[in-house]
Amino acid sequence: MQNSLTPVTPAKAGVQKTLKNLDSGFRRNDVTGLLQEAHGKAITMLIAKVIGTLVATRKHERLVGSKIQIVQPLDHQGLVPRGDPFVAVDAVGAGVGERVIVVRGSGARKALDDDACPVDATIIGIIDHIDIEERD
Repeated sequence: MQNSLTPVTPAKAGVQKTLKNLDSGFRRNDVTGLLQEAHGKAITMLIAKVIGTLVATRKHERLVGSKIQIVQPLDHQGLVPRGDPFVAVDAVGAGVGERVIVVRGSGARKALDDDACPVDATIIGIIDHIDIEERD
């Protein structure tokens, strides 16, 4: 199994192409734990819904004071659940039921301004509205 994956970014693939590929479905890579598109490319940012809050009285010292949420990945329209729920540190104060933007991998640590923090997913935005132009 391959352990390194190339992330998909809008700059590399184009936003429309990325959104179209996201609709093709996700699968989980057992080696890295990353969500992947059906085409095998890693997804480092995704749309999700906060479905719960995780309380841990004992945690790594760099996570003390952090709010940890349970999020469910959604399709590119933010409507249909895709893949398994996972935990993410909340950097923006999202609440249960809100749709959010989640960054995964090294970007999750950069969003917290702490490269040494043991985090793989961070909520970096609360979604107000998604507007996608459908093409025929």
